[in-house]
Amino acid sequence: MNIQALINDKVSEALTAAGAPAGSPAAVRQSAKPQFGDYQANGVMGVAKRLGTNPREFAQKVLDNLDLDGIASKTEIAGPGFINIFLSEEFLAKSAQAALADKRLSVATEEQKLSLLTTRLQT
Repeated sequence: MNIQALINDKVSEALTAAGAPAGSPAAVRQSAKPQFGDYQANGVMGVAKRLGTNPREFAQKVLDNLDLDGIASKTEIAGPGFINIFLSEEFLAKSAQAALADKRLSVATEEQKLSLLTTRLQT
């Protein structure tokens, strides 16, 4: 399981539920600094600007629609409209156990990567 892809998909769903056009980029990235969480959703601000809405208010709408139960211990809006995501220790432990049980350590095969790319291009 690719955690970044999972969170990106969840944020994309929340963006659409908050009123963004389908396919709007969530732009989820690993945080460079731990105080900003494990991951950041950087695409929210850009989508808000394209919609002509206040980025922090739109980020709150996205958070209201973001389902990270069992994944994140905390989410927060930072700066002008970024969303910081802090993974729960339980989720990290389960993810590590699943990776260790997988003979490929959860590294996607080229076929899986191509399938994921094709799916994303179709949406």
